[in-house]
Amino acid sequence: CVFKRFCYDSPHQEILMSDLQQLLRTAVHEAGHATVGLVLFPNRIVYASIVPQDELLGAVGHTLEWEEIMAASINEFIDHQAVVFAGRAAEEAGYNGDYRKSGLQNDETAAYEQFNAYWRSHREFEIDEVDIQNKALERARAILHREHQLFTAIMTRLLIVQSIGPEGLKLLRDKHLTTT
Repeated sequence: CVFKRFCYDSPHQEILMSDLQQLLRTAVHEAGHATVGLVLFPNRIVYASIVPQDELLGAVGHTLEWEEIMAASINEFIDHQAVVFAGRAAEEAGYNGDYRKSGLQNDETAAYEQFNAYWRSHREFEIDEVDIQNKALERARAILHREHQLFTAIMTRLLIVQSIGPEGLKLLRDKHLTTT
C-alpha cells in the first residue's frame, strides 16, 4: 500500500523536480505521512520518497494489510486515518494553514474508501465519517507537533537523498522520536 501524492493541475502537465517549492512541499507532505506512521505503526513504514513516478510526486510505503485495517477497533481505525491525513496536517502546519486540495485528492480518496469499507464491515457501530476524519486529523496534528524533531529529520533527509528505506527510517526514528 502507498500513500500517493498526485498533481492534478493539468492532466498533461509534466512534474518538474527543478521546482524547488514543489519539492519542498512534497517533502513536507511525505514526511508528515512517514512521521505519523512511524509513531503509530512502528516498523510498518518501509519507505518514504519524493522521487516522481508518473503523476506521483511522492509516496510513503507501508506493510499494513487491508484486512488488518478493516478488523481494527474504532481507535485503531482512527490511527490508520491519521496516517492518511498526516500529509495534509503537515502542509497546514508548514504553510500557515494552506494546503493544496488538488494535490491531496488521492489521500482524501483513500480515507473515504477506507471509511466506507470500514463502515460496511462495522454496521453495528454508529460511525460518523466527519467525526472520524476530524479525530484523525487532530491526532496527526498532535503527533506532528510533539514529534517535530523526527518530522524535520525525515523532511531534511528526503530533500537530500529523495528516498529513505526501512533502515534509514528506523535510524531516524530511533534518534529523533521523543515518545515511545
